[in-house]
Amino acid sequence: MVIFISSVRRGLADERDAVAAMITALGHRPSRFEDFTALPVPPRKACLDAVAAADAYLLLLGEHYGDRTPDTGLAPTEEEFNAAVARDLPVIVMRKALVVMDADQAAFAQRVENYEAGRFRSAFSSAADLLPKVTAAIKGLTEAPSQVTLQRLDQSPPIPWLGEAGRSLPGRAGQSTTLEVHIVPVGGSRLAASVLEEGRHKLAGMGRTTGLFSDDQALTFGADTEFVWAVALGRNASQTGVRLSRSGVVSIWRQLRSDNLGTIISADSLTTEIAELIRVGATVLMSQSTVAVTAALDPVGMAVEGDTHELGRRTTASFSSFAMTGRGSIRLAAEVAAPASELRRVATDISRELAVRLLQAFRAQA
Repeated sequence: MVIFISSVRRGLADERDAVAAMITALGHRPSRFEDFTALPVPPRKACLDAVAAADAYLLLLGEHYGDRTPDTGLAPTEEEFNAAVARDLPVIVMRKALVVMDADQAAFAQRVENYEAGRFRSAFSSAADLLPKVTAAIKGLTEAPSQVTLQRLDQSPPIPWLGEAGRSLPGRAGQSTTLEVHIVPVGGSRLAASVLEEGRHKLAGMGRTTGLFSDDQALTFGADTEFVWAVALGRNASQTGVRLSRSGVVSIWRQLRSDNLGTIISADSLTTEIAELIRVGATVLMSQSTVAVTAALDPVGMAVEGDTHELGRRTTASFSSFAMTGRGSIRLAAEVAAPASELRRVATDISRELAVRLLQAFRAQA
């Protein structure tokens, strides 16, 4: 889960740094202004894009409101809060106790506290006091039921599998197992060429703010009449990329971790990986229709089921029958759909089902 941290830094530097480290330790990804200085876009746009790409919004309220921007008359923190509300993100609000807020900050705090949809609010006195409260709030978010009903599909829509693209995308070579996720609009119309071009310009920024691409990874871009894509390059870059089609399908792929004996897959690791790719794809979608989600593993010739913590430690591996036939692949038909606007909320539910189906198909070939 990507959690955007919003506040001025003045007076809250220790808390921002501590919370970012704690979010990472919990297995989630912090997103904040300090992380966007290397992006080739203005910091304000980078922050608002990052809010749009986040799964939750954490607001720290201290003494200071911050400098107002000339065009909106609002400080960046309030702009970010507005963006989070517009996206209907879960909001966590933590207010620093025993400080005197300036007039603008007091007015902003009052507005925030009148925000009815907020899920968590609390006060803190120090960074040490803040961490367990944010931990509890995040745990509440991850354990809360999604309350979104998934639609069962009678028939799977066509899936543009990467291996059937009619050409080799950069970053798709080799025998290491790659996980691919496809988000397919159900009953949607084809995108206009201008909308596809707009999506092309979103791929790199959204890929970086969601963590699909690291800030220092070189990227290559491509386009034809049906697809636009961005792919990570470089000797140490994994086979990672994102692609958008004229039919509105978003495809995201990432090479799974491996060692000299290949890849280890498990229900837990696949659930986590699939959920992350779904959340990336949700930020790229150009349609707000109902979408189906499915996944594939390609190739699986050098993959085994087991404990991923054994990567780099093991000395032997027993491969499935896929190893005897070369690459091999497992591709799942799409069985469920959800509103595009709710996709990030149900990412874990969908990914858990897809992970089990991938493993069942894998075992059938063992």
